[in-house]
Amino acid sequence: MELTKKQLEYMLTCLNFHYSESDHKEFYLEINSSIARLINHEIKQFDELQNKIDKKRAKQPKPEWE
Repeated sequence: MELTKKQLEYMLTCLNFHYSESDHKEFYLEINSSIARLINHEIKQFDELQNKIDKKRAKQPKPEWE
């Protein structure tokens, strides 16, 4: 399944809200934290890719008319 960075960030927000509103935190702690780690890993990959793109874009010559 392919999700955008915005969708992943929203899922992380939902996980955190679900945990904070739960009366059974110990039951959800392990599963929520493992899902959150996976989501954070995916977000980090998005950020790393964007940084690579930005660096390559910065190396390109600027047009004279700008």
